[in-house]
Amino acid sequence: MHSRGWLFDVYPGRAAIVVWLYQEDGTLLRLEDPFRPLLYARGRPEDLRALARATLRAQVCSRCELTRRQEFWSGEAVTVLALEVADYEMFPRLLRRLPEFEARLAFYNCDLPLPQYYLYCRDIFPFGQCEAEHDGRTITRIRSCESSAALHYPIPSIRILDLQLTQDPLIPLQRGNTLLVTLDGQSYECTTNDPAELLDQLNAFLTRYDPDLILTDDGDTAIFPALLRLARRYGISLALDREPTPIARRIVT
Repeated sequence: MHSRGWLFDVYPGRAAIVVWLYQEDGTLLRLEDPFRPLLYARGRPEDLRALARATLRAQVCSRCELTRRQEFWSGEAVTVLALEVADYEMFPRLLRRLPEFEARLAFYNCDLPLPQYYLYCRDIFPFGQCEAEHDGRTITRIRSCESSAALHYPIPSIRILDLQLTQDPLIPLQRGNTLLVTLDGQSYECTTNDPAELLDQLNAFLTRYDPDLILTDDGDTAIFPALLRLARRYGISLALDREPTPIARRIVT
């Protein structure tokens, strides 16, 4: 199958990179790319062998092999050990093992966030038009239809929900402070003294309007931490995800 659309979102799933394409009819297509990131190490052969044994024994890598790559700073072709990450959940464990060897080895590509690394490897970019070949929902090939160097290119008209507090963010939610939801230029105030009802009202807006983007003032510092605490306290899931399995979120204080 072939599908075309704007690259709307990219993030690691359980066993593949999740890719969302925003199609011309306004619908979103969720695909998965079985991408496996590679980290590279350079050093003496005996140190590289020790690294390969350690990572394979710990099952954080599924494959290790010597290869030739061009070093970024010098431009020279060098021999490196390519380490294929076993799965995305193992990626942090692999990174924690690297300091054991960094006195003897040089590492490459280990500090790139996975979505960014994926974009580099596939030569695609956010909101660029892409064409994907896929077997069911699994991508077999994806390519950009536009140049990342272009200054002007069309982007889709996305659905935006604006979320604000009606009073100062230092005033806690439900203590004289309420939520203001804005859709298509129309604002609605969620007014209730029942936190569970507040969450239900917000979920109704999210489910009915299905926004592509949520804009907030003081969202990271006040709105979402308060909403996540209320959701956890009352056992109500917030309809923030399009994923079949919602993403786990931590409240940072």
